[in-house]
Amino acid sequence: MNRDSSIALRWIKFLAKPVVLTLLIIIVFNGPWLGTFGEVVLFFGFIIYLVVAVIRCVVEVMAIGFKKPEAYVELVRLSVICAVFITFAGFEMGYRVHYLINKNNFETIEAVSEAQGIYSLSDMRRYHKVLNSTLISNDEQYLTRAAIEKAYATTIEADKLDIDSVVMLRDKLDSVLAIQLDNEQGYTVLTVGGFLDNEYGYIKSDIYGIKVGDMIPPYGSTVISLEAMGGGWYMYRTT
Repeated sequence: MNRDSSIALRWIKFLAKPVVLTLLIIIVFNGPWLGTFGEVVLFFGFIIYLVVAVIRCVVEVMAIGFKKPEAYVELVRLSVICAVFITFAGFEMGYRVHYLINKNNFETIEAVSEAQGIYSLSDMRRYHKVLNSTLISNDEQYLTRAAIEKAYATTIEADKLDIDSVVMLRDKLDSVLAIQLDNEQGYTVLTVGGFLDNEYGYIKSDIYGIKVGDMIPPYGSTVISLEAMGGGWYMYRTT
């Protein structure tokens, strides 16, 4: 092994360990806590790791020699790590942990929204805010009882909504890190994040069986991925 190859290999080994550790942490805990940012970091982080790992494999083979079995140890290790990454990424571990922690909140949101006739509610933090059929678009945030009651007075009166239930549900959305609740057409949908029509979150239906390919509220997006969380809830992704 020449001096340049030895130095390159040491640097690659030094960089590979923190990259692998970071990716494993993101894969295990990726979920609503990291949101869309976590998805992006995971994707590009894995690409960066693959590039670094492949370079390391090439350097290792060149340094040790093509005919020696030990030259391919890193290649085997790379294959195992890739298999672990793909397996954990598909298992949605972070979302499973998040669901178990917030199981009671999920059930409360479903029950109260059905009982009180609140079929659509956003977290009131973003530009577009909704309560049932009323959409308000501005830069304000309606996070208190007084602010919600003032902004949606007409809707609350027309739909005979209990303002305390509306406020409680909005607070529950914050607790489960959801940006919107839709409880209609036999589905309870908690949107966690996404962009355009590529959204993800949690869904439950006591009426219909949910399967990949179904079109779900509120925008009729098509489900492309489902993972059972428990209690009839699924983690979904749409396109």
